[in-house]
Amino acid sequence: MNIRRDALEARVLNSLRTRLVDPDLFAEFCDAYTRETSRLRMESGAGIDKAEAELKRISREEEKLMDLYMRDAISIEAVKERGDKLRPQGGAAGLPRHVRRAPAPAASVDGAAIPRTGAAALRDAAG
Repeated sequence: MNIRRDALEARVLNSLRTRLVDPDLFAEFCDAYTRETSRLRMESGAGIDKAEAELKRISREEEKLMDLYMRDAISIEAVKERGDKLRPQGGAAGLPRHVRRAPAPAASVDGAAIPRTGAAALRDAAG
């Protein structure tokens, strides 16, 4: 089942607004949620860095192959064979698409404001 992040956030905040009245617990939830989304965003960024490094490596290897071919050191068949081995799993087009995908912005709920302003702020935060 897929659910959009904004829809999930709205459902969770609505449930908290209607079922959870302890401002300290709500503030704790908001802090934990923000930490987790930040952690996931950092992991996503690390995957993109790894993919970019792999693209650079592949590009260097392709240049080496072309240099060898241009100096008549290897045949075009050998270039094709070695080039096919360089391609990332899923095809060469799959990796650049992954690299262009930016990490989602970190979602943050101001849980610290909830205890200061009481139930009215809880309703406002939940929309």
